[in-house]
Amino acid sequence: MRRRAFIALVGSALLSAGVAGRALAQSPPRRVGVLMPYPRGEPEYDRRVRTLRQELATLGWTDGGDIVFDERWATDDMNRVRMEAQSLLASKPDVVVAISGRVDPVGVGWVESLARPGGNVTGFTFIELSMFGKMLEMLKQVAPTVARVMFIYNPDNRSAVYYRRSFETAAQALVIEPIVRPIHSFAEIERAVVEASGQRDAAVFFPPDVTVQTNRVEVAALIGRLRLPAIYSDSTFVRAGGLLYYGADRAELFRRAAGYVDRILRGEKAADLPFQQPTKYEFMINLKTARDLGLEVSPTLLALADAVVE
Repeated sequence: MRRRAFIALVGSALLSAGVAGRALAQSPPRRVGVLMPYPRGEPEYDRRVRTLRQELATLGWTDGGDIVFDERWATDDMNRVRMEAQSLLASKPDVVVAISGRVDPVGVGWVESLARPGGNVTGFTFIELSMFGKMLEMLKQVAPTVARVMFIYNPDNRSAVYYRRSFETAAQALVIEPIVRPIHSFAEIERAVVEASGQRDAAVFFPPDVTVQTNRVEVAALIGRLRLPAIYSDSTFVRAGGLLYYGADRAELFRRAAGYVDRILRGEKAADLPFQQPTKYEFMINLKTARDLGLEVSPTLLALADAVVE
C-alpha cells in the first residue's frame, strides 16, 4: 500500500508523513490535503494556507494541473477533527497538511527523534521553549508594574507540561509570581481571567492551544473588559483586540512546509527530513488596547514591532 504524506502544524511541531515518490508525469495529479482545526473564512488562517499554495506554485506545482488541493476546516471539537481527518484520508491524498497544538511527536511514538524522524512524520516546530522568557520580557516592558502572571493552559495538550515548566522558570528569573490555571472550555477561561482581575498588578499569559485559539475573539473581549494586560501565542489575538503577541511567523512555517511537500512529492522520505526550529519571529502590539489600559509604549519598543494595530 502506498504511504501518504501528512503535514500537521502542532503546538510543538509542524509534522509531515512521507510517501513513496511517483513519476511527475503520471496521472492523475498529485493530491494535497489540508486539515485545519478552525472554521473556514478567518482571514489570517486563510492567508497561511494561501501561503502554502503560493509557495508550491513557485516550486513548479500548478494548482488544478499537476496538483490539486482538498481543504477541510473544523473546530477544536476533536470528534469533528477525527471525522474530517478520516474523510480526508479516504480521498487518498499524497500529502496531508494539518495543524494541531496537542502533539508531542516523540512522546506519542510518531518519530524516533526530531533530528531523524525515521518514520513517515516530520515537520517544523513553532514553539521554542526559551521564547516564553522573551514573551514575559515583552509583557514586562509594556506593563512594567506587572508582578504576577497567570498562565492559562489546557492540560489536554501533551506539550503543556513543557510549556508550564518553561513559563515558571522564566517568571522566577524575572521576579514575577507565576500563577497556573488549567482550563478545558471558555467558561473555565472566564473564571480564571476573572480571578486574575481580582489580583493586584496581574497579567495573563496564553500558551498555544486550540481551545483558546478557537475562542480568541471572546477571550480578547473578556480580557479587555476586565482591563488586564495579556500576551498571546498567535497574532490573531492582537488583531481581535489583544495587547501583545510574540512568536514564530506562522505564514513563514507554511511556506517552509511547502518545501517539504515538494521534496516528498519528488521522492524524498519524511524519515530523512528532520524537524526544524522557527527561523523567523513576529512581535505585534495593539496600540489602541495599550492606550485603553493606560500603558505607555516606548518609541524603541514600537520600532521593534513587526506590526502595530491602531
